[in-house]
Amino acid sequence: PEKRAKGRILSAELTLGKTLETPDMPSFEEWNSPRSVAELLLGTRWGKTRKKDLKRILSEADALNKSLDDRFETAIARDETLEWNPEFNRQLDRMDVQGRMHLLAELRNLLESDGYEGIKYVNKYEDPESRSYSYVVFDPANIRIKDEGETIQLPGPPQSKAAGGLIDKPLYDDRRMIG
Repeated sequence: PEKRAKGRILSAELTLGKTLETPDMPSFEEWNSPRSVAELLLGTRWGKTRKKDLKRILSEADALNKSLDDRFETAIARDETLEWNPEFNRQLDRMDVQGRMHLLAELRNLLESDGYEGIKYVNKYEDPESRSYSYVVFDPANIRIKDEGETIQLPGPPQSKAAGGLIDKPLYDDRRMIG
């Protein structure tokens, strides 16, 4: 297998039925943003049929962001910074992750209710010259990993990821675990 900085590339076999084709996002992080994903989906033919639902999710994403901003501004007004108050930082992280996971799960559920098993897009972010599709797969059971001649069927969400959304975010960053 080809080696990369902290890992390797493995072959995967996808067994997907109906997929929704979308444009690519301007960055990988955008796939973790319910607002960005909802806006992207609004630009599709499917999104136009689900405009009311997507607008509601956009509104909820804005409310979540405002709530997080308000809590942060309150901390600043109290002269509390994230560095001085690690518990407050953990609470904000938890609210952010849980809120995004909930909204991304809603988006996934809308797509699944209309028979979609994933999203496909030409991955221009990683390779501007690409003509190949990348996929967002909703059910890990639709992915088989091939590693050194062995096929591994994924039983559920990868253990290092948070479950529940279109794109799952690792539950850690460089400094701490989010619990």
